[in-house]
Amino acid sequence: AELHLTNIYNSEFLCEGETKEKAFEKASKKAQSDINWVSVFPLKKAWRQLKEISDFDPANDLRRITDPALFVFASNDHMVYPGWALTTLNETFPDGVPDNFTLSVIPGANHDLKNADMCASKEEAEEAMYSEYFQTTFKSWVLNNL
Repeated sequence: AELHLTNIYNSEFLCEGETKEKAFEKASKKAQSDINWVSVFPLKKAWRQLKEISDFDPANDLRRITDPALFVFASNDHMVYPGWALTTLNETFPDGVPDNFTLSVIPGANHDLKNADMCASKEEAEEAMYSEYFQTTFKSWVLNNL
């Protein structure tokens, strides 16, 4: 949860014009503070959910996947930075990501896999078209893995 929060806050600070270094520093501090508060005072529903997921580690679940799996990351995702996600997968599988995993980063796409900048307004993001690259990638993967 801390990494997830850090990513969201990092994106917010970048969109506000902070440098990469400053945005990451501020985001890390804010995420840690939020996790600390939630651990002590899980008062709001969103805070209770954050407390529940704060200890979640998908590594064991990922290691159990034996069927073909497509992992899609969007280059402009404000919630899941693809670099961190790919690093986590590589750390989970130090001998290499399993052959049944297909990893794809969708260029120019936001969290909803639409062609939108990470800092796009809500209206701009909603009006954006779905990424053709994603559609092609997904269709190809499905047809090759049926």
